[in-house]
Amino acid sequence: MKELTIKNGLFIALEGGEGSGKSTLAKSLKEHYESLGYKVLLVREPGGTEIGEKIREYVLNNELDSYTELLLFSAARRYNVLCNIVPALDNGKIVICDRYVTSTMVYQALLGTCTTYIVNEITDAVVTPLDRGYSIYPDIEFLLDINAETGIKRTKNRNDNNKFDARSIEYHKKINNAYLSAIDKSWSDKKYIINASNTKNEVKSNVIDLIDRYINDEKLIIESR
Repeated sequence: MKELTIKNGLFIALEGGEGSGKSTLAKSLKEHYESLGYKVLLVREPGGTEIGEKIREYVLNNELDSYTELLLFSAARRYNVLCNIVPALDNGKIVICDRYVTSTMVYQALLGTCTTYIVNEITDAVVTPLDRGYSIYPDIEFLLDINAETGIKRTKNRNDNNKFDARSIEYHKKINNAYLSAIDKSWSDKKYIINASNTKNEVKSNVIDLIDRYINDEKLIIESR
């Protein structure tokens, strides 16, 4: 099998409320593209590094004000961008990130107490490496849209639920509405809203079709032995 690399890499972000299927889809996409010969890196936010995972565990299980959450998540993101995402893109890999900057806008600004201006300013600084003059935003961003009742029902079977999962159904409805508003203002190159109420295979097929179309349209593939 020939190894396939992507010119300047390909950055894909998966967004959505609790139980929308982001993590399951991320793993399926990784397996699919690796089977075709691509190099793939799967990361999550918050997390992705030893420091990031410690921040994740603390923030998701302790009640903090929105600005503290913003700063801690931003620290985790900065480290993830510099240590994982940028090197992978430089090496022509497909990077699949389970949550990214849109989640910060949703949870800490639209549903929290941070101003959108502050979130945008801090986020842009965090995702801009000092050795290059551009910010690291996704090439393609997918919002997995699902009604709150279905999403919460799915989380009942997980063993890693956190403080956000335990909040009221009304809060989760607000999350979904906030995502629909936030993705419209996202800085990603391409962004799509996917009906996550469909079967896993339907969602996967839909997303793969859109990714392949982007790769082919932009002529990004480089083959090597």
